[in-house]
Amino acid sequence: MALFSSRAEEMEDGESEGAHLRIYRLGRSTLVTRVSGHPKVSHILRLMRRSDELIERVGAIDVVHDWFEVTGYDAQVRQRMTPWALRTRVAHRAIHIGTKAGLVRMGVTMVRLATGAPIHAYDSLAPLEVALADTLAQRAS
Repeated sequence: MALFSSRAEEMEDGESEGAHLRIYRLGRSTLVTRVSGHPKVSHILRLMRRSDELIERVGAIDVVHDWFEVTGYDAQVRQRMTPWALRTRVAHRAIHIGTKAGLVRMGVTMVRLATGAPIHAYDSLAPLEVALADTLAQRAS
């Protein structure tokens, strides 16, 4: 299934500074990201920009992050992400994040606690795919 990438719309794909980032939209209001390597602030800024654009167009969004191949991230990433997540949390119906990296899981937990954002973490791809399929089914009805 690969997170329905064959149905991707508005895909942005790029590799820089030791990380690969793919962002795409599914349906009207679901944003999917796949990240590998060690993302920097520039990668998070791209994600924030794409999220903000979709929020402006449709109001509320769901986000699914496949971050299973993320090895870590720069400390500034969480510093940029937390205030943005706090500001945009009402526009996020749900944020599903898949990762095995302990540092990333800790960061996800910190952002969830600091912002109250509706963040759900997964430690394997199968339940993340189920969450995405359920999200797409809910938005289609």
